[in-house]
This record gives sequence, C-alpha cells and structure tokens, in this order.
Amino acid sequence: MKRIYGLCALIFVLLCQQICTLSARVPKTSKITFQSNRDGNDEIYLMNPDGSQQINLTRHPSGDFSPIWSPTGEEILFQSNRDGKFDLYLMAANGKNVRAIFRERRNRNSPSWSPDGKKIAYASNGSIYISTRDGKNIKKVVQGRAPAWSPIGEWIAFIPMPPVEIRLLNTETGEQEPIFRIQLGGRLEDVSWAPDGHHLAFSGIDRAFWQQQTIYTLNRNGTMVKRVLKPKAPFWVEAVTWSPRGDKLLYVQRANGQSQIFKIGLMDRRGEQLTHEGNFNSDAHWFDPVGLQVQPQANLLTTRWGELKRQ
Repeated sequence: MKRIYGLCALIFVLLCQQICTLSARVPKTSKITFQSNRDGNDEIYLMNPDGSQQINLTRHPSGDFSPIWSPTGEEILFQSNRDGKFDLYLMAANGKNVRAIFRERRNRNSPSWSPDGKKIAYASNGSIYISTRDGKNIKKVVQGRAPAWSPIGEWIAFIPMPPVEIRLLNTETGEQEPIFRIQLGGRLEDVSWAPDGHHLAFSGIDRAFWQQQTIYTLNRNGTMVKRVLKPKAPFWVEAVTWSPRGDKLLYVQRANGQSQIFKIGLMDRRGEQLTHEGNFNSDAHWFDPVGLQVQPQANLLTTRWGELKRQ
C-alpha cells in the first residue's frame, strides 16, 4: 500500500512540474509577436493587443523574420539567416532556447503550424512542403507559396503560380480545390484562415486599383468576398492575419517609405495603428491563452487547442 501511495505522490509531483513548466512558457495574457527593424536590425518582438509593452525577444545580429505562435503558445516559429540560409527556427515564448528545426540548411519561408502542433507547412523554391516539427519526414506536397493550415486541420490554403488564385489542398488525399480567382490583371499576396475554419482573409491587387493593394475576406467556399479597406494612395496593405476570436484583423500598411502594423474590427471597421517606431514593422501574429485553461496536461494541450478551434 505504501508503494502505491508513493507512486501516486510521484506522479502528482511530476504532473505539477509539467504544468508549472508549461505555465512559465505560455504567455498569461494575449500577446502579438511581430518583426521590426527599429534597433537597426530585423528582430522578433512581442506586444500587447493595444500596441503597448513592445519588447525585443531575439537581440541577435542576424535577420529574424515571420514569427508565428505555436498552437499552445509555448513556442514561436520564425525565419532567420543566423546560420547562413534563411531557414526556420524555434524559440520559447520568452525568446530563450533558440534552435534550428532542420539539420540541413536551405531557404525556407512562410511557415504555418498544423492545429495539433505536430507538423509544419512551409514554402521553399516555389513549392510547399510538410514536415514534422522536429524537421523530419519532409514531404513536398504541391507547387505554390504562402501556405496557411486550416484550424480544422484537413486543408492547407495556398497561392499557386501565377498568383491569381487561392486553392485548398487536402492534406490527406492531395486533392486541390480552387475557391477564388482574382480578376484578370490582379494578383494575390497572402492568405490567412479565421479561427472558425470557415472564413479566410487575403491581400491582393484589384486591376481597378493597380497601385494600391488591400485586404479582403471570403467564405471557405469562395463566396461573399468583401473588401475590408478601401484603397487610397499612397496605400499598400499586406500580411493579413486574424485575431484569436475572429473579430479583428491584423495587417501591415506600407506608405511613405514605412511599414507599420494596424488592427481593424470587422464589425465596426475601426482601425488602430499598433506600431510607430522604426521604418519597418511586419508579420504580426496574435495568441490568446484563454482557450488553454480547460486542459492542464501539457501533453494534451495541443490536441485540445485544435479541438477548441473547431467549435
């Protein structure tokens, strides 16, 4: 009986240590990660959703770009040339424990997590690949760029070449489904899923506004295309992503030689500029830990987060 009690106590202690370790890594409040050159070099930063408390996470002489949160908020996946190639790296949410994902370095960009956090989609040399999070089991799945993994997990949205169409790739069957094609003379830049998995946002150029790129939303089946921002020179908008609740969009506006991050509500269409320092701020990605409170076990958090996004 004493052995049973002892074993139970040991399991309890180990579980508590696991939970405490995870809690120390995951932000306690909603945070946005982004890249900025305000310190004279491209670095990864954190800020609050209102733009306050902007801090540098990487502080490295190399260039660091395109940060995205892991589904549980424990880690940030980003691109860097610190080992020569513009490859993909992982770091803890506080900027510690930076390590390369892949053993063999090559130029990889536009990373996107699977909703369970076990795989990564990325682009390289005109094609899209999927690998496990440890950089193994690499598989080329389609030609194209800007992969965005659906929160439901079954589909990856991407832009083939030429960049005039949004397609969905079934990750199980390899089937492709075209859902949207921009008018002749236009082009598409990037695409992002809403947390509900039923809507997307993208940035693109309409032929009627060739000098001004803006952002749109649409349903998963390609219907109900809505322009979020009306172009007005000087105006160039890109790198659109959703808030965790799906009620706002983050985007980058380029004008007058600067690139700044903005937030806009989809209901009230009220915009807010979040960054002001430096002449280049981009690639914002938003994380909110509220959905993680329902499942304390660290090894189940990723699965539970994927399930929550389906609801």
